[in-house]
Amino acid sequence: MRSSKCRPDSITYNTLIDKYGDSGDVDAAWELWKEMMTDGCAPTVVTFTTIIKALCTGGKIAEAFAVLDEMLERGGSPNLYTYNSLIGGLLKNNRSEDAQKFFEVMHTKGCEPTSLTYNLFINYYGKNGKADEAYEVFLQMKRKEISPDVVSFNVCIDSLGKAGRIKKVNKLFDEMRQTVCLLM
Repeated sequence: MRSSKCRPDSITYNTLIDKYGDSGDVDAAWELWKEMMTDGCAPTVVTFTTIIKALCTGGKIAEAFAVLDEMLERGGSPNLYTYNSLIGGLLKNNRSEDAQKFFEVMHTKGCEPTSLTYNLFINYYGKNGKADEAYEVFLQMKRKEISPDVVSFNVCIDSLGKAGRIKKVNKLFDEMRQTVCLLM
């Protein structure tokens, strides 16, 4: 791209990095990131978040942390999507303690988690056979007055069902019909 008269901007790089990340070609996304830095194209919070997500998804956690550090050094502020990308990537790579630390950092930085943030943890615990932990995150979300969505309910119902907790499954199913389905 550098030899062309038409210079790519951050939106072009964001789109390409995102598509490489989505396709699983994390190395291409990383090379494009480095090219962007060499070209002097200033990254935006979207750019930082997009490359962090791609790196985390590809298991390149150290590189993702390096990008986060660079973002902070440049005076950037992670947003909800940045934190969710980090948390999701860490959980995907079985680093739940690190994910929990970023969850706590979100609060201290004034970035409030959403149902998606909680669902990342609920899904992680549910898929790893930790029904009690998934259910506790579900309850924590409700205590914080964040409404569970259909994903929250479905993952909890599935993990509790696999653990043989049928009474809790029935309770959640009834609650889901009374709350989530009313919103749809």
